[in-house]
Amino acid sequence: MRRASSCLILMVMLLICMTAMTGRASQAPTHKLYVKEDDWAEYVVLTARGLTMFFQHMLGKGDKLRFVLVDANTTPVHMPDGSLAFYMEQPLCDIYLNGEKIAESVSTTQIGVLVLPLSPFVPAGDAFWADLRDLIAAWNKTLREEDNCTVDVCRLEETEDEIRIAMGIVNTTGGLFPAISSYRYNCTYDKQTGVLKTGYYHVRIWALFTFLEAELGLKLTATNIEIARRTQPSAWAAFWERYGLYVINGAVAAVVAVTASWLIARRYWRYFLREVAKALAES
Repeated sequence: MRRASSCLILMVMLLICMTAMTGRASQAPTHKLYVKEDDWAEYVVLTARGLTMFFQHMLGKGDKLRFVLVDANTTPVHMPDGSLAFYMEQPLCDIYLNGEKIAESVSTTQIGVLVLPLSPFVPAGDAFWADLRDLIAAWNKTLREEDNCTVDVCRLEETEDEIRIAMGIVNTTGGLFPAISSYRYNCTYDKQTGVLKTGYYHVRIWALFTFLEAELGLKLTATNIEIARRTQPSAWAAFWERYGLYVINGAVAAVVAVTASWLIARRYWRYFLREVAKALAES
């Protein structure tokens, strides 16, 4: 009987440890897109300077780009030190250039496909914007400490209806083939829906003592957005979506802890009563 009780107590304690570990593993939130399948946004190109290629198509002033959401994938986002900041959904879109489909169910931020990371849809909600602000602040601090990096601007600004993200970075590499690259990014997103409203992207590279020079520039603005105006979740729903798993884990841990305590107390209470009865009998 004693061995069975000890095994039960050990199992309970292991369950407590597993519950705590599950809580730690799930601490990174997952931010989901506000837009849903078949929502779309259309943009007109205001400026296209240099060899501005988009999915093997040259962009020019006046071109129209339409992004239709067809799916999404979830990807981890890391802090500068490599730790996990959060997970976020990234859109997979069908893309149309002047009415012609040029890509199907693709990510617009794939390395090697698009030099300029154009993302028409991002998650939305106060929790996501807060996490993104912390991430940008951390990168701002880290980049400013790099000897070969000059940061003009790296910040997230918030208004009542919009989120503005601005970055201006110049990077210098030495060695046998010295190069200087500058990167500028200035985008405005709708605060409620996470839909890109205006975007400005610029990359310039000087290499081999300026024998090689490349410049890419793109500026666009939204002209038409088709998205269901869904109501934002209530404060309680938003809280439960983000912290519900923690609450469940905490409740399970509390129940397990109380059960374990009760089993231990019951065991020693019986032992105490038995000893008291023995003492009374001997007296």
